[in-house]
Amino acid sequence: AASPGQPGLMARAFRRIQETIGARPSVGDRVLSKAIDRTKALQQEVAALRRKIMAYGEAMTGSSPSVFALVEAMTRAGTTAAAESRVFYTTFASVHEQTDHHCQQRFDNAFKTAVVAFLDEWEAELEAADAAAIAAERQCAEVEHYSAKVLSLHEAARAQTSKGRAVSSANAARLQRNEAKLEESKSTFGAARDAALTATHKVWASRRQCFDTVLLRLMQFERERARALFGATEAYDDATHKLVAAKRAWRTRDLGKYVGGAFVGPPEALAEESDAAPVGAGAGAGA
Repeated sequence: AASPGQPGLMARAFRRIQETIGARPSVGDRVLSKAIDRTKALQQEVAALRRKIMAYGEAMTGSSPSVFALVEAMTRAGTTAAAESRVFYTTFASVHEQTDHHCQQRFDNAFKTAVVAFLDEWEAELEAADAAAIAAERQCAEVEHYSAKVLSLHEAARAQTSKGRAVSSANAARLQRNEAKLEESKSTFGAARDAALTATHKVWASRRQCFDTVLLRLMQFERERARALFGATEAYDDATHKLVAAKRAWRTRDLGKYVGGAFVGPPEALAEESDAAPVGAGAGAGA
């Protein structure tokens, strides 16, 4: 048997049994039936929302192999870069160490705490409401069962008396027992029905507020994520300015050493500053 802490499992198991044997939920109480239908529809809507949110969370907090490949390639390029430019490759790698590792772990924790945890609470309330509705539905079926049984026993007793026969003490006792069970089932159903309608009404009435809360949590998460990424990439501000200035200086310096189609300067110095001399550099230098 399911434990008291698993009302949702009990409800789903009861529904599966109904579907297996081809039984339909009781429609003896139209208000209860409508509450059950609305709750089930809302559960399906929230379940669909969860699937989309989890996919979104994976995209926003997960690691990208393509990003790792790029960082690895740029880091490798930095090992052969000129000494004065290696610091910029190091900066690029350091920023991605923050954004792709440290920040992503923070994002994952924040997403689970802010968004997923609320979805868990919301679905737990829906499960509890559904379980209450199923319990009331079972009690309704029990009332119908004993009502039919008592009606049948009364009909049998009338048939006996119409023929001038007395109802046997055994049949009278049986009728009395079932009438008592009918009254007990009616009382139990009344309490279960009130609890179910209260629970289902609560989740239905609060659905818009819950959707609003999910939206709020998503916006807060995205805002904090953007702030964290902005903070991590602030190192680029100084690095990009310096790299632009350095590129201008290097271009001026290199053009000054390239005269008449050839580099001017000691061959060993030129080899350190340029990986590949332009075509004709060797002939020009030896002239």
